[in-house]
Amino acid sequence: MNDILDIELIIKRSRYSFVYNIGVIFLTLSLVFVYVSCVYNYKTYFISKGVFKDECIELLVQLDDIKYVVDNNILKIDGVFYEYNVKEISENLYVDEFYNNYKYVYLKINNFSSINNYVYDVKLQKENKKIIEYIKDYL
Repeated sequence: MNDILDIELIIKRSRYSFVYNIGVIFLTLSLVFVYVSCVYNYKTYFISKGVFKDECIELLVQLDDIKYVVDNNILKIDGVFYEYNVKEISENLYVDEFYNNYKYVYLKINNFSSINNYVYDVKLQKENKKIIEYIKDYL
């Protein structure tokens, strides 16, 4: 007889409302998102094609991205890291059909030799910041 009363109590037990359940789930997800965005770093990269000419790599770079090329000193070509120095930035300004401004940047790479006019994929690290900092910059 007691078993029946226990089962009846369990069945009649009041449950949390739907809004409360959704609120708890939303709060948990938002706390996890804030934790992840405050703890983890995210690296952004500048990726471009470079042409090897006269012992230098010639890159066509937007004006906004030139600071990343000048401030950095390590690049990645075909999976291998190299140190470089900026040899020259062209004086000519090139504009495309979307009115983006470009300049040629010439990089002298240490311990690197290749065939003239060979095209490489060049990768430079732009920034290494926490995810929350990127969100702050965006807002």
